[in-house]
Amino acid sequence: MNVIDSKSVTVFQLGVFKEIDNAKEYINKNNIGYIFYDGDYYRVYAGITINNVKLNEEYLESLNLNYYEKKISVNKEFYNLVKEYDSLTKGANALAMTNKDLIESYLESTN
Repeated sequence: MNVIDSKSVTVFQLGVFKEIDNAKEYINKNNIGYIFYDGDYYRVYAGITINNVKLNEEYLESLNLNYYEKKISVNKEFYNLVKEYDSLTKGANALAMTNKDLIESYLESTN
């Protein structure tokens, strides 16, 4: 990805695992998360946003989940998709569905 064409989004990481079975077990236990394999580790993500950081934090805290917020670089097309979804998100239920769609799109774009 060209640095000029990349943009930054915030992801909410719930865990990092060496074995995929441990990542799947975490998701099954907590009923939230999507697995992203970076070549070394299986990362469990619960959310991705540009403008709804606080809403994501409140949602995950309401579920009593620990998380790690981090910035990642994405291409301009995916950044614009996240921006569009952010404008549609107005609460926890919408947030859960938005995060599901966005993370699935992100995972598809990295394969």
